[in-house]
Amino acid sequence: MDKRSEQQELIKIIGILDSLNSHALTVEDANRLLFAPKEAKRLEAEGCSKLIVDLIWECCELENIQSLIPDKLESNIIKLKERAIELLK
Repeated sequence: MDKRSEQQELIKIIGILDSLNSHALTVEDANRLLFAPKEAKRLEAEGCSKLIVDLIWECCELENIQSLIPDKLESNIIKLKERAIELLK
């Protein structure tokens, strides 16, 4: 996967996380869009950076965080978004 494609994936991640934090999307919406194991596996198969694939895997955990420790959901979303922005830089 080339750098431009990786940048596009990071922009998608950032947009979804921002939409989650603004309550414009639900965690379920995010899972349907990108935060699903099949998407992480697809990106890995396409040669996407391990750091980006690992970030997607962590985003897949948001559903568990929401159900088990909902008071930590927002802080996790913010941390994931910050990591995605750092990777984009």
